[in-house]
Amino acid sequence: MRHGCRHRPDGRAGLALGHRGSRPGSLPVLGIAPWGEEEEEEEEVPVSKRDKARNTAQAAKGKTKRAAGKAAGNPYAQAKGGAEKKKANLKQAGEKLKDSAKK
Repeated sequence: MRHGCRHRPDGRAGLALGHRGSRPGSLPVLGIAPWGEEEEEEEEVPVSKRDKARNTAQAAKGKTKRAAGKAAGNPYAQAKGGAEKKKANLKQAGEKLKDSAKK
């Protein structure tokens, strides 16, 4: 009788802990590397710097959308891009306020 696992095309059930792909004999995902290899730890970026970078990117995206809307003569796209830019700038101001409160 076939089990019918939605993750595997052959219908066999996967491992209870999760599996990588549908290869037979694949290892469960446990957070440790196989064969004694150590996983490389990624350097943690402070949240405030990550948020500031994300806000800056969102502001640039909004600026681009606004310019594209203006060039195309689309007031809706222009307004949406302006709103996105303003939203990012407000978030950025909040991050700066949090940084000044920490000092």
